[in-house]
Amino acid sequence: MDDIDLGGPGAGHNSGEKPSLLQSTTALIETANRWIIERPVILDEAMSKKATDFFTQLRDMGVALKAERDKLEEPLKREVAAIHARYADPLTLIDMALKPLRAASSAWLDKEKARLAAEKAEQDAAAKRLRDEALRLTQQAAEEQFTPGSNYLETQLRADHFAKSARAAEKVAARKIEPARARGDFAPRALALHTRWAARIVDEVLALKFYAKHPVVRAAAVEAALKLANAEARTAKDAAKAPPGVEFFSTRQAA
Repeated sequence: MDDIDLGGPGAGHNSGEKPSLLQSTTALIETANRWIIERPVILDEAMSKKATDFFTQLRDMGVALKAERDKLEEPLKREVAAIHARYADPLTLIDMALKPLRAASSAWLDKEKARLAAEKAEQDAAAKRLRDEALRLTQQAAEEQFTPGSNYLETQLRADHFAKSARAAEKVAARKIEPARARGDFAPRALALHTRWAARIVDEVLALKFYAKHPVVRAAAVEAALKLANAEARTAKDAAKAPPGVEFFSTRQAA
């Protein structure tokens, strides 16, 4: 087996310039690939020394990369923080201004909705009155048809007029009620009422019992339980002290 050249931070870079950390990382990863494939097991002390040096080199490179990344991110984070700070108060003031205006508009739209519903109810009632009167006159005409001296034709004509008016009224009443809207002269779109449903927990015990078998709840509960169990395992350091349903175990690795 050919010996693997661990090199140094500049391994794999032939230029006279000092390689960047990213370039050095590429060279280290190439070496790591060879090491993992060609030397999966440490056979002697000499190989152990090389492995220790390479392990340290990789670990230190990871630390250096994170430090360089954080250093490059820092001015950007400051710029983003400054932008957020610059816009924080204006955005808060906009929200504060919108709140009472939204409440007032919602109250107005509620009134409009009630007015439109009342109009619809009146249209339904008017159509029913016309239809009832048409039916009454039709029945009256049917009775007068065989009654000497009656005004059968006039009664039937009136019944036909009422029936025609009833059909027109029913057509109007059948139209769908348009949602209440508030339109401005310059606003690109009208304001309308939007119903949004939400939930709040009023009985924690009953809510948790109901959702206990839901996969999302179970996953969240298991994650929380594992976090608590890990903390207890690190404190107890004893497999016999694991709570029911949990196993405490330890692993060993070079560091």
